[in-house]
This record gives sequence, structure tokens and C-alpha cells, in this order.
Amino acid sequence: MHKDLAAVHKCQEIIVEWLSDMGLELKSEKTRLAHTLNPVNGKVGFNFLGFEIRQYYVGIRHRRKSGREYKTIIKPSKELQKRHYDALAEIVKSHKTASQAKLINRLNPVIRGWCNYVSPMSSKKVMTRMGNLIYNKLRAWVRRRHPNKNAQWKADKYWQSIGNKNWVFATKDRKTILYDHDSTPIVYHVKVVGESSPDDGNAVYWATRMGRNPLMKKSVARLLKKQDGRCTHCKKPFKTGDSHGNPPSQWRPPQPSVGQPCFGSPPLSR
Repeated sequence: MHKDLAAVHKCQEIIVEWLSDMGLELKSEKTRLAHTLNPVNGKVGFNFLGFEIRQYYVGIRHRRKSGREYKTIIKPSKELQKRHYDALAEIVKSHKTASQAKLINRLNPVIRGWCNYVSPMSSKKVMTRMGNLIYNKLRAWVRRRHPNKNAQWKADKYWQSIGNKNWVFATKDRKTILYDHDSTPIVYHVKVVGESSPDDGNAVYWATRMGRNPLMKKSVARLLKKQDGRCTHCKKPFKTGDSHGNPPSQWRPPQPSVGQPCFGSPPLSR
């Protein structure tokens, strides 16, 4: 990685020469020089682990706010989207005569697993698109099963209104519901603050970040993560040593309910 393309080419030559001494070589079809902002050989960015990594030039307003002329966006690559859609399409195709409940139970683990994988990246638009594609696929599945029924009958039988959502693919009793791509929240990865380390003794910070810490009981660490490290009463962040100086293992973050005392009060008891 270098800002000068000539330097990268020079490094490539050195690597080729070094590998040749061992009888190895770089595969030209698997080796490509890429730039995340400007095109190199007509291509911009690169794919890694199913994600497309690119940078885009931004407007004046964004430039003034961030101090940069570009922004980095990591989103699911077209290849990853195609593999996911093909997997869903194959499941639908192999369940032509299966019941709606069996089809949903087969689709849900695949959809949920894929959404969890892409959720730390800029994937909301992609999730919406995949939801639309599977909707069209399911419509075709229903039409094939009931070629002589009208559209209203099909909609009433296979799609339900649940909560504030309409057109939810679910059984009549609403016990088996298709997992919606859009229902997965986007949770971006948060960088570690400063020079923090799991060994620095800041149990509150690491329990809030990871939901576990050897210096705390599991129930306390899970509460900290759930409450984002803040008191549900006064909304202030917890700090190691709160609750009148008692160590973290002896105090309890207040449960998320009205009327609970904040961390300035004595430790809560169970």
C-alpha cells in the first residue's frame, strides 16, 4: 500500500523476483493493482471477503464538515448479493410443493445469517433490494401454486398485516413469519477509544463494548452492554469505582425501569 503507483509497481517487481528464487510466481489473473478513489486500468476499489471497498468524492458541505474530499463506503459486493439471491432462489425452487411454513422455516436461517454478516457495513439499501427480490420470487411461487385464483385471494392467504407492517409473508395464524431483510439494524464497528486495552483494568468500558469481562459477573456485563454503559435514571455513563467506591463486581447497573436510583446511590441488591 502506497500513495505512489510507481512505488507499488517497483514493489511488485521485487516480489516477483523474490518468488522466482523459490520457484513461485504471481498469478496475473489473481493479481490486480487497485485504488479506492481513482480508477486504475478502468476499475475503482476492490473486493475483500464479499465486500466492495471504495471511496467517493464528496460535495462542499460534507468537505467542510469532515475536512476531507472523499468518504469511504464498504458495502456488499455484487458477487455476494448474487450468491445470496441464488441461494434463496434455489430454496424456493426446491420447495414448489412444500407448505408455506416449511418454506419460511428453510429461508429464515439463510436470510438471518446473511443479514448478520453484512450488518456492520453500509448495507441498508442492499438489504432493501434483496427484500424486494425475494418478494417477487415468492409471488411467482404463489402464482404457480394457484394459477386459477385471483390476486386478492392469494394476498389474503399468504401475506398478512402484522403490527405496522403490511405484506408480511406469513401463515394465517401468524406463528411462522418470514424474516425481513430490513429488520436487521445496521451497527457499525466502533473503534477502541485512545490506547485502551483489555488489560488496563477499565472493566466498565470493556464490559460495555463486548458484553463480558473477567472482572464482572456475566449478568452485570450484559446489563452494561444493553444500557450502553449508561445509568437508565440519570443517563450518565458508568465509571469504574462508581456506587460509593465499591468495585464493579459489587455494584449493579440499575435495571431499565422507572424510579431506579442512579449510580450515585448505594449498590442495588437483588
